[in-house]
Amino acid sequence: MFSWQLCWAQLSKTCFAETLISLMLVTHTMLGEASSKYWKEAAKVYTRESQNLTIVPHDIPAEAKKVLLWYNVITSLPAGVFRNLSQCVQLDLSKNDIASVAEGAFVGLNSLTKMSLASNKISVLYPDMFQSLPQCTFLDLSSNSVVEIQVHSFRGLESLTVLLLNNNLLSKLQPGIFKHLSKCTRLKLNYNILSEIEQGFLGLVALQTLQLKDSDILAIAKKAFLGLKSLNLLALHQNNITSIANGTFSGLVSLKELNLKQNRISIIELGAFAELRYLQKLHLSGNQLSAIDIGIFTGPNSKRFYLGLSQNNLSTLIPGTFGGLPRPLTLTMSSRQQATNQWKCASLCWLLQESLLETVRFTRKPTCADNVTWKTLQCPVQGQLFQMLLFQSLLWGRQQKEC
Repeated sequence: MFSWQLCWAQLSKTCFAETLISLMLVTHTMLGEASSKYWKEAAKVYTRESQNLTIVPHDIPAEAKKVLLWYNVITSLPAGVFRNLSQCVQLDLSKNDIASVAEGAFVGLNSLTKMSLASNKISVLYPDMFQSLPQCTFLDLSSNSVVEIQVHSFRGLESLTVLLLNNNLLSKLQPGIFKHLSKCTRLKLNYNILSEIEQGFLGLVALQTLQLKDSDILAIAKKAFLGLKSLNLLALHQNNITSIANGTFSGLVSLKELNLKQNRISIIELGAFAELRYLQKLHLSGNQLSAIDIGIFTGPNSKRFYLGLSQNNLSTLIPGTFGGLPRPLTLTMSSRQQATNQWKCASLCWLLQESLLETVRFTRKPTCADNVTWKTLQCPVQGQLFQMLLFQSLLWGRQQKEC
């Protein structure tokens, strides 16, 4: 016997099932459309910029190559938050509010080569913080609030070549904090509050560029840079350094450029540059030098040399002041922009005669303060002095050729 009640019940079940399936399809389609706004399948790039995210999203595809989460309000990185992103090569978390990074936060990022945590609120780097990043070559920690780097913080970053720590609150570099970074070639520590530089760079045997610009440095200990045998560029400009002692730059056997501009240097000890055999550029402009003793520049033995001396308190130079420097020698002795040396050009005839021999060149000639100009300066041609300078120039050139 036919039962209308049974038939109605079956129809109701069928209708409910169909409705449920339809809702699921619609929801899946909506999620897919939303996800497609952030996911570029062809490039394998997942981007969530300026979305007011407070946590790392859970829907990042496992095949993502790049994950860009900048300009959000993420506050912490929990342990294992990236555990499924084994193919990710670039992770950008800059411009967030990250203050807490849990131990194991980067587990799973075995292929990562580039990571930015710039412009966050990280204050302490603790041991093994980056342990799970064996392929990482670039790490940006600029513009955080880092006050301390503990020993072994960079353990696990043996492939790192570039480390950026600009604009933090570092007041001291503990010895050994960089000892795991044997492949690092570029280290930037500009805009910190380092009052003194001690031996905090041990282990950076491959480092080629070290920048310490505008970091409130007052003094540099002897042998502070010992071990940096590959360093080519050392930038120490815009600090408050007052003197350079003999032995300050010991160990910098490959250094080619030393920037000491815009400090407060008034004293340079004899032998300060003696070990810098390959130095080619020395920037001393914008300091408080009032005199330069003969022999201060002994050491460099490159094929050419640049020396910047503008914006000091110099008025004259003793003949032979640059005797220890290679030729041709390029000098900057004056500047248009700021108050500069008040040169008594009449006492610099020896330098003018060297310029006539073309062993000395100027990027900007001396600005005279004794009612003459460099262009119209009349110097007596003293045969013996001229011959001596010519002999020295020829002798130096011959030695260079033999080398």
